[in-house]
Parts: sequence; C-alpha cells; structure tokens
Amino acid sequence: MDAQEVLISDNPDYTSLLTIDGKFFSVTHFESPRPGAAYLSELEQDGKGRLTVKATKAVDFSAHGGLWIPCAGSVTPWMTHLGSEEYEPNARDFYNSTTLGKGSVRDFMRYWGKYEAKASFTKEKAMEGGFYPYQYGYPWETVVKSDFTETTKKLYSHGRQAWELSYVMPDSRTVYGTDDGTNVFFTYFKANTAKGICVCVMYTFIYFV
Repeated sequence: MDAQEVLISDNPDYTSLLTIDGKFFSVTHFESPRPGAAYLSELEQDGKGRLTVKATKAVDFSAHGGLWIPCAGSVTPWMTHLGSEEYEPNARDFYNSTTLGKGSVRDFMRYWGKYEAKASFTKEKAMEGGFYPYQYGYPWETVVKSDFTETTKKLYSHGRQAWELSYVMPDSRTVYGTDDGTNVFFTYFKANTAKGICVCVMYTFIYFV
C-alpha cells in the first residue's frame, strides 16, 4: 500500500447517541480496515428533531497503542460510550512466529507508519513500531464533555477476550460482557462503586458448551 493511499471504511459497527449538558454527541466505531478507528461527532437538532453533524474528529487512542478491531457498543446509564475490541491478537502465535505474513497484525502497522506488504514482515519489525499483543482485546469507555473533548480509557480489569459487547445494568455497577464466537462465554463484572467500572469486586466467566 502506498503511504499516501487513503483507506475508507463502510463498516461502522456501532454508533452511540449521547446527551451531555443539553447537547447531542455520537461516537461511531468502524470494524475495518486495520487499525480500527472511532470518531466523536457533535450534533445539531432542528425544530423537527432531525440531527445533523456539526463537527467530527477522531477519538484519541494514542495512550493505548491504537484501537484493535472495534465491534459492538452500548451507552452507560451515566451517558458514556462503551466500545469493544474483538478477535484479540494471539500472543503465543505472535511471539512464536518467524514471519507474520498477511493478517491483522501486519495491517495494524499502519498505525505507526510501519506497514510493509512483503510476506517477510517480522514480529521484530512490529515491536519496533510499538506493537504489543497484550495491549488489545478489551472493552473501552469514552467520556465526552460538552466542549467537544473526550477522554478514552481501556477497561483492562474486565479481562482480555474477543469482546463483542459490554452492557451496564441499571445499578451502574454490574456489567455483562459477550465474547464473539461459537461455543464461547459471557462475563459478569461487579464494580466496587457505581460508575466505577475500572475496578471490580467480582469477575466471573460463564461458559456455554
């Protein structure tokens, strides 16, 4: 791929609608291409209730090494966006590999400007770019403020898996999470405090076989 080539996705997997201090915002994430991307939009509503986009910008994942394959999402009871990262990179396969060949890891190197189309692309080159497989495979929360700023954090305490969707119950402490696949599981997460979904008091895997 030429360094100047623009990739356009027609694969939005989820869009939230948030009301913050009387204003409307949305967060949309795209499952492809690699790396993943999410965008924050400020919306305007006319007298008939129709929403139009006033401004859009990328959600900042620089503190987390980018965004890996975002999938479904939800809105928390306190009006924040919950996203997800599915099909987490297999760390064992990554570290045991000699060449990465074609696939999500090599494509993800676009995030650092390290993409190479050659089949000889190696894990050493990926790590030089900043890739670390255990950074990916988590739900994430975006907190939007009325001044069109956002803060995004990955919820590492929820565990690493192929996250399809996290959903917060009305108590603002209990979070159920689903895993994208066949014969997999969903998770039960209980936060220490309401709205404190970064730290848990209980975490359980519930398997379906």
